[in-house]
Amino acid sequence: AVRDGLLSAGVDGTTAVGVTGDGTGETQYTTTSTVDSFVAAALGFTGRVVLTLGEGVGERDKLSWWENRPLYGWKVLVPRTKEQAGVMSARLRAYGAIPCEVPTIAVEPPRTPAQMERAVKGLVDGRYAWVVFTSVNAVRAVWEKFAEHGLDARHFGGVKIACIGEATAEAVRAFGIQPELLPSGEQSSEGLLAEFSPHDEVLDPVGRVLLPRADIATE
Repeated sequence: AVRDGLLSAGVDGTTAVGVTGDGTGETQYTTTSTVDSFVAAALGFTGRVVLTLGEGVGERDKLSWWENRPLYGWKVLVPRTKEQAGVMSARLRAYGAIPCEVPTIAVEPPRTPAQMERAVKGLVDGRYAWVVFTSVNAVRAVWEKFAEHGLDARHFGGVKIACIGEATAEAVRAFGIQPELLPSGEQSSEGLLAEFSPHDEVLDPVGRVLLPRADIATE
């Protein structure tokens, strides 16, 4: 009926037509045709369909930024914690992807808190020379335990801090502390280990390193 109405209104049958379904949605899809043949081109489209007529249809490839985003239409699994998935999903959507959040990891406090209590006490008492953070979650866990005891960044005095990467370092800086060591190359456990200075019994009277980590962390 739309095709017949256009033809009867005097529209040339060879006029270009763009047929768009799910406009502005995650699965928006457009095909190009002509007034004479757009009915066949629209087969399979569901929901509200938008028709674009005229010379502008020829500029689609140049102007269709929505469907031309690099990850458009891809479904991407985001296996992160609920707290961390939001930022990643937002970035994926900006590139046109459809994020599917499946939190395969849960962040929970230790079932037996005594070990963490001893570690925090050791930090304050000067038991450790270094504390090594290999994740943002580890930083949060230690600071939450500090807060429980009324402690703050001042109680890290004398302890050097190493971070596995920039995201972890930013989490430490958010508490007013600048890390002493951050890998300049590969940001991984191996990259951090490669740049970690060897223990010197003369220059390093305290030789203990605190490594707060998850039970699924890399050995």
